[in-house]
Amino acid sequence: QRILEELSFVDLKTLNELLNSDRFLVFIGISKSGETVVILSVLIDYENRFAKVHRLYIDPDVDRSSIFDEILKYAVNHLSDRRKVDLFYCTTKTLSLEQQEASLKLGFAILGIFPAGPGADPFNINGMTAKYFDDALKLRDSDLKLHPDILPYYNIVRRQLHFDELQPVVVEQISSATVP
Repeated sequence: QRILEELSFVDLKTLNELLNSDRFLVFIGISKSGETVVILSVLIDYENRFAKVHRLYIDPDVDRSSIFDEILKYAVNHLSDRRKVDLFYCTTKTLSLEQQEASLKLGFAILGIFPAGPGADPFNINGMTAKYFDDALKLRDSDLKLHPDILPYYNIVRRQLHFDELQPVVVEQISSATVP
């Protein structure tokens, strides 16, 4: 009963609206016999130019690793060809560790491991990988300065993604007027 309470069912009209929305892509893999073997949904934020793996279904009777490799490669190529996003990311909350490893083969970079949100299982952690398209990283604000407390964390990501070094802001220069 609890599972049914957590689900939401939609009618065909609502499903059609969702599938035709510009913020949602669905990639479906169908076998030669006509069976659906994989479904990958992707949420897109065009304003901020990023996409996120939303949901993944793989038929338990197929080779999970190879079918995932193919559907993710197809989605990466689709997003790259359209040039409407700079970043495509996924988490281990959505993908298994094996699938995260497959994302690395396609040029995704490891961004880190993050604890679950407040109220969630404290032993549940999420990893994140991301793929930057084209010159997305070169278009960043190069005059950015970071708070000295944040700089060590930035440097971990910087080494992983080959970012430029950034200078810390002098703490005395930070005022309440500069903090949003």
